[in-house]
Amino acid sequence: MSERIPASAIGLIAAVLLMISAAPASAATTVFGASVFSETGVTGAGLSLGVADGAGSVISGGGVLVLEFSAPVVGDNILLTTLNSGFLNIATVAIGHVVGGTATFSAAVPFVEVTGGDFAFDLSGDCAAIAATGCSLLRISTTTALFSPGLSLDGVSGVSGAPEPGTWALLIIGFVLVAGRLKAVRRETGIEASRSDVRTIAAC
Repeated sequence: MSERIPASAIGLIAAVLLMISAAPASAATTVFGASVFSETGVTGAGLSLGVADGAGSVISGGGVLVLEFSAPVVGDNILLTTLNSGFLNIATVAIGHVVGGTATFSAAVPFVEVTGGDFAFDLSGDCAAIAATGCSLLRISTTTALFSPGLSLDGVSGVSGAPEPGTWALLIIGFVLVAGRLKAVRRETGIEASRSDVRTIAAC
């Protein structure tokens, strides 16, 4: 015989689901470029790793720098911080992941750097087409450097899809509350069933 979940338990479950849905949508972690995956025509490649600090690597005309993140990023908030390195640099950025042992990248997205600054990209659609669990690589290429030594890249960051510790804690607390309430309901239902059996026997 199946047991019906009481309204009180349903209310508790609904409250927990409401708390989870009210958790900040930005429950994610900023991840900075952590290592150099590959480089061609780059000076000081390691200077583009970590937080932007005013010292950047230089990707010369025709040069390519591929950075690797320490955790997969979803691609919806890729930020490149560049330094003013000359008159004009035309560059591209592409997101990628190692698939089947091969580095696979999205189509290159062009941008123009004249005075340095931040360049933000939404590459989430490209990333999702490559890897369902997030992407770990970012390729920056300088296609043209006019009166410039090349694109000076100070830092690269992205956003991972991993929830923050607070969000995990909220989820765990919610599941513990639901499990505890359901256990209590089962115990109460068992007691009521026992009393019903006793009453039935006494009536006989």
